[in-house]
Amino acid sequence: MNRSLIQTVLRFTLVAALAFLAGCGTLAYRSVQDNFVDAVEADNAWSTSPFGANAAEGIYRDVHSTLTSDYIAELDPRLHANAWLLRAVSAWRIGDFNDARSAANNGRTAAVAASQNGSRDHVMLTMLDGLVIDSDLRARYDNHQNPLDLNAYQSTFEQDFQTALTSLDHGPGVAGNATPPETLWYYHYHRWRLIQNWRTVVNTLNDSDRSTAKAAAQGVLGNTFRATMNTSRDAIPANHPLHQLILALGG
Repeated sequence: MNRSLIQTVLRFTLVAALAFLAGCGTLAYRSVQDNFVDAVEADNAWSTSPFGANAAEGIYRDVHSTLTSDYIAELDPRLHANAWLLRAVSAWRIGDFNDARSAANNGRTAAVAASQNGSRDHVMLTMLDGLVIDSDLRARYDNHQNPLDLNAYQSTFEQDFQTALTSLDHGPGVAGNATPPETLWYYHYHRWRLIQNWRTVVNTLNDSDRSTAKAAAQGVLGNTFRATMNTSRDAIPANHPLHQLILALGG
């Protein structure tokens, strides 16, 4: 459950989204976008310097507090979905999961209202609920004090991993001709990572419980963890950085 890897992929995709939309906004909003990119870059560096994580949280909080509903309402409607995306991601990164979900919902509504169906922002906003659930699962896993048995796994993790996957899979469901291929590759990376996280939790169980949990997961996935992860990996071009990242992680 490597947090720094999330930031690597997040920066790769979101910087492109911001560059695409920057010319449409006011100078003030461009400054917010620039601050957001700074936060993502600092967040990405957190594993090598404690200052990175501290800086990222502070900037995310600034972006989150700046992008109020009133502020977003004053922007060009073509920027509303992007602004809600920045607010949603900032809320996600500072751990305000309820607001992340609310902002993502507002962003999806704004994308449809602006006829941005299938845009990069629309797809990412649709994926965000699954990413939030995954982060909540990771926090619960990290805070779990006792070794997991089957009952604890089933009551605490199993259903929510299924829900996270279903939510994430809504992303490509809104994709269309306007969706950049890189956005779908980002989706496939996160699907690979979510299933890897799920498999990691299951592998902490004892042999008997692990077999039961894997059989149940295979019934949901339609295949083994490994085969399902390979499908997501192979949906990304072999020479793409995300595919290479998966290989570097043992995928």
